Amino acid sequence: MMLPRFRILHACSSSKRLGGVWTYIQALTESRLREKYEFNVCLYPQGLHGISPRLVCSLARTFRRARPDLIHAHGLQVESFNIVLAARLARLRPVLLTAHGFIEDVRYWSAWKRFVVSRVLEPVTVRLSDAIYCVSRYGAAKRVVQRHARQNLGQISNGIALRPLTGKDRKLRREFGFSEDEVVAICVTRLSLEKGLIYLAEAMRILEVEGCISPRLLIVGDGPNAKEIRSAFGTMLSSGRVVMPGKIDNAHLLCNAADFMVLPSLHEHQSFAILEAMMAGRAVLTTDVGGNSELVCDAVNGLLVPAKDARRLAAGMARLASSQELRERMGQAGRERAVREFSLENLVYRVEEIYDQMVAK
Repeated sequence: MMLPRFRILHACSSSKRLGGVWTYIQALTESRLREKYEFNVCLYPQGLHGISPRLVCSLARTFRRARPDLIHAHGLQVESFNIVLAARLARLRPVLLTAHGFIEDVRYWSAWKRFVVSRVLEPVTVRLSDAIYCVSRYGAAKRVVQRHARQNLGQISNGIALRPLTGKDRKLRREFGFSEDEVVAICVTRLSLEKGLIYLAEAMRILEVEGCISPRLLIVGDGPNAKEIRSAFGTMLSSGRVVMPGKIDNAHLLCNAADFMVLPSLHEHQSFAILEAMMAGRAVLTTDVGGNSELVCDAVNGLLVPAKDARRLAAGMARLASSQELRERMGQAGRERAVREFSLENLVYRVEEIYDQMVAK
């Protein structure tokens, strides 16, 4: 006798297709859970921002047609406010909210917008959801979650598939113009000012001016500030010292073309890019913000530096570029930790428990 397959609707803004939220949704919908649940994904148009009655009504109609047994909303800020409001309008419950980030961490929004979102929209979104969990301990400790959640499910770490450990991909390095003996740093990220790439450009200039050992740099991704960020690297792009090929599918494979990873984010909760680098056995240089320290133990599987500090970032890059032994030791430690603590199966198991409990209710 076949059991009924419950319908789970994942909902978020289409802008998330460039970041970790989309990676997260794909990890769940393409896992073994699809044998048990029927998944649909609703991506509302990126151009519709803020509180939009038209969008809420459109989402409500979409939700009614889909008739899900559970709506899984992703993200906070403004996006999920529209989603949970539409779910209430459509009289559909339960709504599960996964918080991948919070407005108070965003640096480039105006003060009034951050105030309205943090004091009104995010608390209302959390209250209207039937349950919430966060991807990092840093997020789970946020006041808006602790104070307003109907059911606070705490923290569930991101997870990635176990991949075989391989050495350097010489063919891939040649495709980007890197020789076998060069040290290459990779940065896989969304090209937005929030990712701190302006400070990475300054760090590269510091290394050049001071004559330090400096890596070649491969930056993979696309985003709203791509033009401004490319301009910040200037002649480093034309000289080939920095290579920016844009967004590439299966970017996790590119870690095999690099010797270590660098991610200079101004805020972060739990980066899939860092997890992929750890799984690939690469040391990670990143900023000590948000949930980064939950992944990277300083001087164990990578280096942590303050955000917006180009000089400390440059020093970290020079340190990793100058020591193969250090890179390999940290890379091995990161690989072991990724396999032990951040497996995809662990994520799937935890989410499956929540789905079963919420659908049963």
